[in-house]
Amino acid sequence: MRAYFQSPEYYRANLNRWNNLTLESIMAKYPDKLTWEVVHQLLNDLTELQFGLPLDLYTSTFYVNKVVTICQGHPACRLAITDPPEEPGQLMNKLRSSITIYEKE
Repeated sequence: MRAYFQSPEYYRANLNRWNNLTLESIMAKYPDKLTWEVVHQLLNDLTELQFGLPLDLYTSTFYVNKVVTICQGHPACRLAITDPPEEPGQLMNKLRSSITIYEKE
């Protein structure tokens, strides 16, 4: 059973979904949500997909790198990704603060 569900094809499919996930795609999917809600949804999607990645990619560093890459270019995330923390939880808090500051400006 494990060989069927955790085959190389399974991991490749999840990695492909991981690589194709963008902030713009989530914003397009949920146009009525606020920026933080969209980023929160994105983080949830990444966390879900992370469980289906090969074990060598199932790291906090890989996750944080993906979040930083996704958020590059979005002005609301600028403060969080300028000097991102190494831990996902800290990055989420910093993203929330960055977005709040951006929206209040």
